[in-house]
Amino acid sequence: MKQIIPKICIFFNVKSAIVLNIQYGIEEENLFFNSIEKKDENNLIELTYRATYYSTLGIGIGVTKGSAMLNLQNMVKDKPLFYIKQCSLENARILGINAARIAKRVALRPFINETYEIFQLCYEI
Repeated sequence: MKQIIPKICIFFNVKSAIVLNIQYGIEEENLFFNSIEKKDENNLIELTYRATYYSTLGIGIGVTKGSAMLNLQNMVKDKPLFYIKQCSLENARILGINAARIAKRVALRPFINETYEIFQLCYEI
């Protein structure tokens, strides 16, 4: 019987320091991840949505040109949980940490943001 390893999936169109810091954040929380390069896809929403279905945990992260997004499989495609327009390396690491913490169902770490324009909480109750 094949064992399924729980993993968070990261789809990106260009390998960058942002992707690496997201990976570091997930590793910091002792979870596994898959990183897959999708050069033909530039739509961040579509990348993130596809990543949620590729992930065994239903948690997907998309990265394009300095922006990052996190969504869950059971959420609306164009209303992600987190969207960071200009993602700093610190916030990229925290995004990875928070993705892992969602899977572990523990409290999230707050993002570092001087101005609230770079971070949007898109989840609506």
